[in-house]
Amino acid sequence: MQTTTSLSYHHGNLEQAILDLGFASARKYGLAGIGVRKLAAEAGVTPGAIYRHFSNSEVIKAEVSKLASETLAKKMLSSLGDHTDAKQRFELLIESYLDFAYTEKSLFEISTAACSEPPKTPTAYSVWELVISAIEDLSQNGRLRTGTVTTNADFVWASAQGYAMLVNQNEDLVSLTREQFIEHLVMAVVL
Repeated sequence: MQTTTSLSYHHGNLEQAILDLGFASARKYGLAGIGVRKLAAEAGVTPGAIYRHFSNSEVIKAEVSKLASETLAKKMLSSLGDHTDAKQRFELLIESYLDFAYTEKSLFEISTAACSEPPKTPTAYSVWELVISAIEDLSQNGRLRTGTVTTNADFVWASAQGYAMLVNQNEDLVSLTREQFIEHLVMAVVL
């Protein structure tokens, strides 16, 4: 019986296999799960085989970060369902963002990680574009309290990410419950 660490890996697409392993490992271990040696051992290849597809570990980190961010964006998008009210859609996006941050802590960590290299492939689903779209909907419906779409999007993004990171580090660091935070954020942005 062979194990995945037997260095007998044969696959038509090692690059995708490494990304799949990296994503699964990041989900379990966060940033620590996407080291080249660890992924090579899991794939049953040498680290050199990985470097034929990725110039360095930062490119792998950037790709896995992009995949985690796309997973979050898909979750946010699916939370909207058939809702058409701009305020309700905005609230649903924030709720799903925070839900992901709490239920997928490790993936949330990697989705927000600073990477020194860009991903190799373009982003298919963007959290930022969803936030911008929600703020634009509020603006077009006369529901944006003040400021521009971009300044509100910056505020919403920074607030939600900061709150989620603080809660994930230590819930005692924040005085607002999740519901209170969402209510305050909505009140700050929506008329």
